[in-house]
Amino acid sequence: MGIVSYLPRIQHPAVAHFVQSSTRIVVALHGTLGHPRSFDILARDLPCPVIQLPYGHRGTVPVDEAVTEVADFLADIPQRVTTIDLVGHSLGGLIALGAAHDPRLTGRIDTIVGLGASWRGVPLTGNRFTRWFQATVLGESFVDIMRPEPANAHIPKGVRVVSIISSTDKEVPESSSRLGTVVCLGTVPHRELPRHTDAVRWALGLEP
Repeated sequence: MGIVSYLPRIQHPAVAHFVQSSTRIVVALHGTLGHPRSFDILARDLPCPVIQLPYGHRGTVPVDEAVTEVADFLADIPQRVTTIDLVGHSLGGLIALGAAHDPRLTGRIDTIVGLGASWRGVPLTGNRFTRWFQATVLGESFVDIMRPEPANAHIPKGVRVVSIISSTDKEVPESSSRLGTVVCLGTVPHRELPRHTDAVRWALGLEP
C-alpha cells in the first residue's frame, strides 16, 4: 500500500440521505489522488441526487480492490432506486466500468459517463525502479493501470457509456479515453473536465 494511502480516510456518505425522494441517483467517482468534492459543481447542477463517493484511499489502492469497494457500495443502494448512473473522472471511469460488471448490479446501471476516463489504462512509463517508487509512495493504482498497449474495455450489456474527452489531455490519451459515444470538448485540461457539467447533463439526458 502506498504511503499516500495512509492519509485519513473519508467515510462513505449515508445512502439513505440521498434516496428518500428520488428513484434516480448519480454516483460520482474521483480520479487517482482525487477528492469527491471535485464534483461539487455537478452536485449543484444536476436535478437528481449526486453521491460524491470517496473510495480506495483517494483512489490509490489496487484497481481490483477499488472496484470491489465501489461495487459493494452500489449493491447496497435500496431497490427503490431504479436508475443508477455513474460519472467517473480519470481512474474513476475505469473503476465505474469495472463495478458495473458485478452481477449484483445487472439491470441497475443505466449510464456511465467518463471524463477523461482511463478505460484502457495509460501508457507504460519509466523503469522498474521508478514504477516501484510510484507504487510505494503514491499508491498501487498509479502502476496498476499502466499498459504497453491499450487494454480491451468491455461495456456491460444494457449499459450506455459516454466518453467526454479533451483533445489535449496530457494525463489520459485518447487511445484510452474513447469508449461508447464520444464527446470532445476541445482543449480542456484533464483536471478541469469535472467542471463541464453541461456535457454531463447531456450525456445523462438531464438537459434543462
